[in-house]
Amino acid sequence: MTGMLPVVEQLLDCESDAERARWLLTVPLIVLYRDQVAIRKALRAASFEDGVRLLDAEIAGLTAVRRRNGLIPATTDLAAKIERTAMMGIVMSAALRGGAL
Repeated sequence: MTGMLPVVEQLLDCESDAERARWLLTVPLIVLYRDQVAIRKALRAASFEDGVRLLDAEIAGLTAVRRRNGLIPATTDLAAKIERTAMMGIVMSAALRGGAL
């Protein structure tokens, strides 16, 4: 038992980058924000820097100052979309190779 919430412990149980990518894509954003220190530590311990980039992009979007129209700046939004697409590529690549997710 790590003292972390079970949802974050699921990340620690991931055995591949594809599993970590899937976790990052499906976990509620509030978990990414609330537990970002533990998540970053777990991703770095697994040498999953792609995941760290996604975490950084998602946190930047969650904490960005909104424009007058209520949207986050386009560059911040685009950065998160690019990183999410990269995570989807990791998941799909593993699925095509027949890897477990």
